[in-house]
Amino acid sequence: MKKILFGILIFLVGVLGTLWLTREKHSSVSESEIIYNGLEQLSKLQVTEGYFTEVHRYQDSKKYFNDLVSFDKKALVVVNAKAQIGYNLKELVVEVDSVNKRVLVKKIPKPEVTIIPDITYYNVEQSTMNQFNASDYNKIKREVMHELKQNNVVTDLKHQAHSRLFEELSQLLLLSKHFNWEVVDETETLDFKLLGSDL
Repeated sequence: MKKILFGILIFLVGVLGTLWLTREKHSSVSESEIIYNGLEQLSKLQVTEGYFTEVHRYQDSKKYFNDLVSFDKKALVVVNAKAQIGYNLKELVVEVDSVNKRVLVKKIPKPEVTIIPDITYYNVEQSTMNQFNASDYNKIKREVMHELKQNNVVTDLKHQAHSRLFEELSQLLLLSKHFNWEVVDETETLDFKLLGSDL
């Protein structure tokens, strides 16, 4: 009788131990799945956009006979531009180390800058010896695009886009902290101290 009771007791301890170990493992898997789901929600294109207007003056001269004769062409160029700064978060490389409960940020995507100009020409003046042609318009567009990229609005949009990227990543950080996971920034580009984190 004692052997039967001892056997039943060992069986119950074994069953309870198995259930307990399975419950712990299931809890860990659930945390990993939640972290993975949080990462999947980050995998999207994030875009910040703005609009601005610039005015440019274009002038070109063809001079002959030691600059005694000049054939000029000029135009007032008005540019209404739409600027988009995007981060393709599908290029974000993050590894989940479920054994050590760590989230490793390995690569942050670079911002993608897209400027869509709407160029209008006003006060176009040209001479028969120096007329506007396709190469002039291409040159104007190149110069305009170069100046648009230096515009303060584009610079501000870059800062806004970076802030939005950090906000997206901070959700991952807060989710990880909730489960007592560690987030490790291997890119050394994120300042988690801004979130009051002790990482």
